[in-house]
Amino acid sequence: MKLDKQKWQTDFERQLDIAEKPQLSKVRRFYKSEYNKGINSFIAEGQTNFQLLFNENDFLKIYRDLYSDIGIRFANWYAKGFDRYIKKGINPNEFIDQWQNSFASLGSAVGAQRVTLVSGTAKKTLIDITQKLLRDPEFMVLGSVEKGRILKSQFNKYSQYQSRRLVQTEATNAANFATMESATTIFPGAQMMKEWIASFDDRTRSSHAEAGASEPVPYNDAFMVGGSLLMYPGDPSGPAAEVVNCRCSVAPFPKQGAQTVGELSGFNFGLAGAESTGFGLTDLVSFVNALTIKEAEEFLVKNNISKKVNYNGLTIEEANLINKTLYDNYLSINKTFDFDTLDYIKTVRNKNYMFRTSNGLDINLDQIRTNIKELNSLTNILRLEKKIERKLRNLSNYPLNEQKSILKNINLWKKEIENLKNTKLFYGETLEDFITHEFGHFVESRILRNKNNFNLISDFADSRFRNSNGISFENTFQSKLDFISYKKGVKISEYASKNSFEYLAESWLAFTKNDYSIIDINLLKIFKRLKNGN
Repeated sequence: MKLDKQKWQTDFERQLDIAEKPQLSKVRRFYKSEYNKGINSFIAEGQTNFQLLFNENDFLKIYRDLYSDIGIRFANWYAKGFDRYIKKGINPNEFIDQWQNSFASLGSAVGAQRVTLVSGTAKKTLIDITQKLLRDPEFMVLGSVEKGRILKSQFNKYSQYQSRRLVQTEATNAANFATMESATTIFPGAQMMKEWIASFDDRTRSSHAEAGASEPVPYNDAFMVGGSLLMYPGDPSGPAAEVVNCRCSVAPFPKQGAQTVGELSGFNFGLAGAESTGFGLTDLVSFVNALTIKEAEEFLVKNNISKKVNYNGLTIEEANLINKTLYDNYLSINKTFDFDTLDYIKTVRNKNYMFRTSNGLDINLDQIRTNIKELNSLTNILRLEKKIERKLRNLSNYPLNEQKSILKNINLWKKEIENLKNTKLFYGETLEDFITHEFGHFVESRILRNKNNFNLISDFADSRFRNSNGISFENTFQSKLDFISYKKGVKISEYASKNSFEYLAESWLAFTKNDYSIIDINLLKIFKRLKNGN
């Protein structure tokens, strides 16, 4: 049986890159949040004891979720590749529960071994740096805003490095374990062989390149890698020197004459045409990456997400990413509710906005590429600081009674700065996040404001308003949104407090990430009802 190593490894690493992105975002957000708690405690109280931070149970959940999500993706990837060549066909949905339990259990087992070290490393980093700065007279004379800016900049780098190291190491293990597990749902292990496929870049360890040049071994045997026995790349029983940051893969394949669920015909490994699946455990419907822009444009029309699509100027990778994000959001809405499709989706150039939503969706990827790295900057903090500096510089030019008013305003601005230091400008961090945010506007305009869906939001509006003075239900719904966006928007992001429309869209994004604690409880009930259909 022929194995196209280049094609296999290219596909494997492409799937791995896709699967790692949401995990990196989630883990990095956790590290940043914990480090920021430590920074705020240090600045406010001089506290350098951070034992309550980086809780091991939180890390255990990260490991469990990572192994579950990535495992399901790769199990589907492998099974779908075989399904194209087996006449009887394979339905991965039949194995989801089995896979889910297996992958989650592995994640818990690996996490139990590693969380103490991972948590301890993060705490030690925080303690070492803050204690060192306590002995730095130049740092200690700085104001709290400047201290916070320096510390957050420094710990953001640690968050980036530590989250990437964790995710990339565990992702390879999760992906290869899932591939092995998926293979045994098609063939008995005793009737299979497996081959180590080394990554083709120049960072590949020599021991891994040697394993990749060796002959395939029986499925239940181990590979000899640098003097260690590994069942597959990333095997957690192996030494760190052979496991950390590994990007190699394992390719299980049946022996000649192996008995499977259906008859094999002309199978050639590589799986370049295999269907891709989603990241989450509930995403059991396969999403197929388009091969051409025309095919990508047709996908959203065929699935009744938009009546027209124009992806002029996009790469196929960008088009597939947009399609996948919109498709996942679309699937999350229970079909018992009444809503219209978008009139159009198109890409635009030379505009001063990233997205514009009306009856359709305009997407300006040029603007996104320029701005996305700067979206969560300290722009508004700097604006207020300059305003305070300007007012103080010119304070003596004002009459005494106006000086008192100015000083009062300055105190208010200082409080606002302290609040903004703990608030993101936008909740989202990736292109997928911002597309999901825009879909949140679609949820509001096409579903929540649809009179046929009155029961969906009936308990959100205040009946006293609805039944008096002829005020319409829609206006009552709007008044409630206005109130909570003003009161609670800043809990999600600064942008969420801009107006009720942005509050709902940011809340929808938080909901899709299961970040329920920052969403208004009544709005959360609506989103859950929208998802579950009751």
